[in-house]
Amino acid sequence: MNCPMCGKEMISGIVQSDREVLWIEENKKPQRITSKLFVHSKANAERCADCEIVVIKEVQ
Repeated sequence: MNCPMCGKEMISGIVQSDREVLWIEENKKPQRITSKLFVHSKANAERCADCEIVVIKEVQ
């Protein structure tokens, strides 16, 4: 995947947490973006080292 900011190739990896990973928008109910089935929640992600951004791919 290419970085949406600079266009360079991003580094594949995962984002991991001891709890569920949530997406929270102002004035809206939190949405889980990882499965409750994981002991340690994780989601696939891409990282741009130059722009210092992470793109998280939702778990279906």
